[in-house]
Amino acid sequence: MTLSPEGKEISRLSIIDAAPQDDLTGLAPPKFALHCDAGARTLEAVAPVRLLGADAVSGPASLEASGQSFPGEAIRKEDGSAVISLTLDLTPGLLAALATTQRAGIAKGKGLAESNMDKTGAFPGFAGQCSLKSGVPLPPP
Repeated sequence: MTLSPEGKEISRLSIIDAAPQDDLTGLAPPKFALHCDAGARTLEAVAPVRLLGADAVSGPASLEASGQSFPGEAIRKEDGSAVISLTLDLTPGLLAALATTQRAGIAKGKGLAESNMDKTGAFPGFAGQCSLKSGVPLPPP
């Protein structure tokens, strides 16, 4: 069990992928993120609306990982964050796809907001931690 400085259990894990650093500002804007809410047993994929262009509206979308599609309903957040959010129930199949992928993305209409190539093992580590904290098992290899 992981505890916060206040002694409360942490049930949310995140992996955030940044776009390349801007030469002028030195900033690396967020490109794609996954949030595992172990307590609710959900996975939220988030991407900036700028990556989806005209397709950045609420409605049917899917999370793409390991050549598989996991359909759901995307929400365009109207809280000033300028992101599209797709929340899915955690399943062994979803965790297995994340554990074996090198890229993940939100597909919406003709648009795809995709992560960079994972060269460090971030996706397998994230899927394993999400499985451990949520109790949703990873299928055997």
